Amino acid sequence: MKSLAFGEILWDVFADHQTLGGAPLNVAGHLARLGADSCIVSAVGADRRGDEALSLVRALGVGADYVSALPGLPTGTATIFLDKGIPSYEFNDPCAWDAIDLSEEQLKAIQSAEWDVVCFGTLAQRSPASRACLRRILESVSAKTVFFDVNLRKNYYSREILEDGLKFADILKVNDEEVAILAALLDIPLSADTEESFADAMIGRYGLRIVLVTLGKAGALARHAGETARSVPAKVAVVDTVGAGDSFSAGFLAALGRGCPVSRALSFGAELADFVVTRKGAIPEYDEALLQKIAELGA
Repeated sequence: MKSLAFGEILWDVFADHQTLGGAPLNVAGHLARLGADSCIVSAVGADRRGDEALSLVRALGVGADYVSALPGLPTGTATIFLDKGIPSYEFNDPCAWDAIDLSEEQLKAIQSAEWDVVCFGTLAQRSPASRACLRRILESVSAKTVFFDVNLRKNYYSREILEDGLKFADILKVNDEEVAILAALLDIPLSADTEESFADAMIGRYGLRIVLVTLGKAGALARHAGETARSVPAKVAVVDTVGAGDSFSAGFLAALGRGCPVSRALSFGAELADFVVTRKGAIPEYDEALLQKIAELGA
């Protein structure tokens, strides 16, 4: 499986420690751990944090050939505040991932490759420069799956950004809180079965193949071909939820890439997220039990 993620690389800064993160990097890192040939398009500052970030990106097994180190802009940070394990974020602005760009040679290398999946979100599109770079990729890349995790943060999104992304996506992922926000922004009517009616409307309007909705303690659902698959989270001791949704995305995509049906991919994504919330950090080391589940995927 060959995967390309686009977007922010940043440091998640907690009260007593910091860890490398950013939703696209979290997805890319988990995909690498799950056996993918995983790369990311991003930018860090030409500073200490940027140097350390690049070292850790490579240590995760994620290709960094499309990551720039930019003088004059700091590496991204997200100061995280936890309330009963639920994170809120404050981002430095501007920072390096506001100026993501590719040389013509780099863009041609991406265009010439056959990608199984390309992943992106909205946060890195808060700047016109990074947004323009993403559009150049989406307009010309060859990919079996284009995965759009809207991952709404602060006010760094708009109807235009969302609809531009939806033109290229065939899988959309949102959480339950984002359903109402997107429905209001995109004029999507909601019925009593909120998530399913939203998914059907999005599939019908934008030609999506699959819509994923994460539901917190209620699990997740996948709407595909007129049917709904659901997962129920395991009862685990939650340490923190930072990166849980990203691990879910990676688990789903990895299982789908191994030929699993949507329902099995959904359940594996949930299993991986259940594991991640029991550890500190968005990309913790996998234990033997999880590695065994991965080995059995698609068997």
